[in-house]
Amino acid sequence: MPRLGDSILMIIRRAEPEERDRLRTFVQIIVEEVYGHLWIGPSSGDGSLVASRVESEDWSKAWVAFDGDTLVGTVLTQAQWIDDLWVSREYRGQGIGQQLLARGEAEIKARDYSTLRLRVVKTNSRAVRFYERLGWKVEKEFLHETLCGVLMLELSKPASAVAE
Repeated sequence: MPRLGDSILMIIRRAEPEERDRLRTFVQIIVEEVYGHLWIGPSSGDGSLVASRVESEDWSKAWVAFDGDTLVGTVLTQAQWIDDLWVSREYRGQGIGQQLLARGEAEIKARDYSTLRLRVVKTNSRAVRFYERLGWKVEKEFLHETLCGVLMLELSKPASAVAE
């Protein structure tokens, strides 16, 4: 498994327009890996709702992390929301998600929002701990609007807590 500092040349930059399809594929693979179990079965559909949402995003506005030519992570924001933050399994736990999140937070803060927001599936305890460790607080718990029985958490962070 690659580790930061072990010959990884990490570059974080804006996505380029021609990378949109690559980003969509990357995110869809990770979404299915992390959350695929949520839409298996008759009560929750076949994942097409998630696939269509991933397909509809404008990934050219995302921040991307590369290890050489390998896409390893991305973050996408909209208004005051962190919409998507994804890191490849083999690169998790190495600070890439934290660096991407910091880019997204700074982008939202620059839009002059006083509060940053995100949503996460409640059962993704690793992600919840990650966000809480970085100053995010759970605001509310609710049922996902389209995935039957899936509990979600909305987290927030004051813009004043975002590093300059």
